[in-house]
Amino acid sequence: HLDDIRIYTDSANNALTISCVSTGHGIVTAEVDDGRRTRYAVIGGENVFVYLASEKLSLWDEFEPNLHTLKVTMNNEVIEIPFGMRKISSEGRKLLVNGNETFLRGKHDGLIFPMTGYAPTTVEEWLKVMKTAKAFGINHYRFHTCCPPEAAFTAADMLGIYMQPELPFWGTVKDEIDEEQQYLIDEGFRILKEFGNHPSFVMMSLGNELWGNKNVLSIILKSYKNFDNRHLYSDGSNN
Repeated sequence: HLDDIRIYTDSANNALTISCVSTGHGIVTAEVDDGRRTRYAVIGGENVFVYLASEKLSLWDEFEPNLHTLKVTMNNEVIEIPFGMRKISSEGRKLLVNGNETFLRGKHDGLIFPMTGYAPTTVEEWLKVMKTAKAFGINHYRFHTCCPPEAAFTAADMLGIYMQPELPFWGTVKDEIDEEQQYLIDEGFRILKEFGNHPSFVMMSLGNELWGNKNVLSIILKSYKNFDNRHLYSDGSNN
């Protein structure tokens, strides 16, 4: 069985670095968009291998949100993961998407939906919401002290919207990591593991208007960056 499959895209070399955890020894077959099939031997524990695409994979951004699918097979288990070829980086104060300077035309979203009392949970509902936002020029969602459901990331993947989930915290970062802060740290790792493959997952913030111990914030931030370098991170929104 394979778990925690993470896709690191390398558009310059038309390649994917695939990280996964296996419960035992076996042979894994990987292919993208019914292209080249490549076999890899895996061992129990963490594995990393590189997949070279047979054809040029188109890039993903707000203007052309091209999606591809990685199909991984081990024994009789088949796992399909949508992904986008994109590189998020910074140059001074500039945000770059695939090397192109990008201006964030964003909105605040606190998952407030008064007509239902809860956030949409289907892709179709989120497509309706986000298509409306995109029609007004929005290309970025900052989620206030919350992380949206999987359906929101999937819709954003399809429409080309840059997402910023946030830890559910608005308050003081204490000098010592207590039960509350440990929960928040663990929740951040769960967010990264659950949604990290979505190309729309561009940024992540540690919370809203945080104050207190900046050294603790820096330690948490560094742990996330070391765990998953596919995103840009902030130690807080409006700190």
